[in-house]
Amino acid sequence: MYPPYDSLLAVNRIGAAVRDLLNVEVILQTAADEVGHALNLRSCAVSIGGKLIEDGTTRCYLRPGTSCDETTLQRLLAEVEKTKRQMERSPAPIVVNHDIRSASEICHASVPIFGKSSLVGMIRVESDDPSHKWDENELLLLQTVANQVAVALSQADVLLEMKQQALTDSLTGFYNRRSFELQLERDLHLSTRMRQPISLIVFDIDFFKKLNDTVGQHIGDVALRTVAETLRSELRAVDIAARFGGDEFAIILPQAAIEGAKIVADRLRKTIEETEIPGYGHLTASFGVATFPLHASSRDTLVVSADRALYHSKLSGRNCVSVAVKEGIEPSQDVANQSDLSLGALSSR
Repeated sequence: MYPPYDSLLAVNRIGAAVRDLLNVEVILQTAADEVGHALNLRSCAVSIGGKLIEDGTTRCYLRPGTSCDETTLQRLLAEVEKTKRQMERSPAPIVVNHDIRSASEICHASVPIFGKSSLVGMIRVESDDPSHKWDENELLLLQTVANQVAVALSQADVLLEMKQQALTDSLTGFYNRRSFELQLERDLHLSTRMRQPISLIVFDIDFFKKLNDTVGQHIGDVALRTVAETLRSELRAVDIAARFGGDEFAIILPQAAIEGAKIVADRLRKTIEETEIPGYGHLTASFGVATFPLHASSRDTLVVSADRALYHSKLSGRNCVSVAVKEGIEPSQDVANQSDLSLGALSSR
């Protein structure tokens, strides 16, 4: 029997432990550890699935001194999976006491974790006391902790969504400019350590302002989403696409030398040209390509090099791909005169 006062203290302590956590796996491990200690259990497993962790995860507590070899862990995880399937069929507490269990079963109990009215996980506990019977206070503690975990997971879910919104462009789902810059910085460090090239493609849609003025911003948004879908279908999983704003896009190509990057850019150019925009027709785009360390020695100079190459494509009649020149070599006079222009200044050209 677990005394009500001690149960209340345990619930308050566990609630305080998980309430302010925002990492899903830390929430689960903390809950498992706290429940295991509070009830003096042989083991406690907290398992969830869903969008917070794509393939689901389970975090376990084993009483100190309990064997934690591979056989023990595999048995515990197998029991967790068995109980999960049972709870998916009937999402209600499961209690197996000493007097009703078979000789091969360990005394155990499980309670569901609900999120937004649907089952998202469970807490499963085991006792190796042969005389143990799960009492009302213990089951109430487990269900209360399950509810606290659900709240903590919901908070983590909200934070994840907020972070996603802060990092991505709402229209296309691509990285925004800030997150692109951070990602490019990380990729450049990795490229330097691995002594491998990394290429950057920048492009914008030709005469996009004219499109918006002619058929309206709604069709302009359709065009941007269509271009974004084109990129998703053409790029590798390791490539990173970003929308800078307006009709300006950038693509990071890890481990790609200039020859391969130019091929990718030209393929994208042709695909965009061949894609019909509902309510408008066909568009074209102008591209600039630069490679680290061939054309630049830092993140900023790589962006500038690709930007200048894009401007060269604009000067060359649009709907084409231009490659940057090596760092330290001046571009043509026309490009040099415009080298201080940002991508935004080119969008209406």
